Amino acid sequence: MLFQVTQGEKIVDLGLKFSFSQLLSNGFTVFDIRHGSGPRFTLDHIVEDCRSAVQFIKEKAEEYDIDPGRIGVWGMSAGGYLAAFVGANFHSHVKAVVAYFPTGYNWNVEEEVRKTLPALQVEQSVLEALSLEVQISENTSPTLIIYGEEDANFITEQSDSLYAKMQELGVESKRIVIAETGHLFIRKDNQYNVQAGEYAMTELMHWFRKYLLDQ
Repeated sequence: MLFQVTQGEKIVDLGLKFSFSQLLSNGFTVFDIRHGSGPRFTLDHIVEDCRSAVQFIKEKAEEYDIDPGRIGVWGMSAGGYLAAFVGANFHSHVKAVVAYFPTGYNWNVEEEVRKTLPALQVEQSVLEALSLEVQISENTSPTLIIYGEEDANFITEQSDSLYAKMQELGVESKRIVIAETGHLFIRKDNQYNVQAGEYAMTELMHWFRKYLLDQ
């Protein structure tokens, strides 16, 4: 992330607020997946990049000295969708998913929204096939969903639908809604909500410990 927000009277790099430092300091090995982006790459290409990344990690597990049976995935916003997609499609390899403010439960979005998102410039039938609504099953990896109550309806409603579907299917899942914060944990006054970010990371660590370390 290459943009800045305010924190009190300071200007901070938002990317630093979503660093891997806590995961690393607790002994996790982190693979940062950088998928192709729009407009050159559309959603069908992007999910294929994620498939390839999981396969690569599994094949290189011995080289990187990791346990291929203890892989977790974390993403936010569109990355939250991708994390959930991986959890739905690679549940035999991925044992835990954390999705911050995910979208993509149903990609049947308004045309005006699609025009602003180059990755969605594909046939509607492709988007429908890639929607989490049809991707998740009772075998989906345990998933933690976190979002701010002041986020856009496009996020909150999709996140709620995703959680409800997982509960219906009996998927191990949990939803956390954080008060007084919106997308990227930014409040209405454009201030980064430090407490929200720290709380979300604490819950992420609990989830990964439970499903990656304690089993």
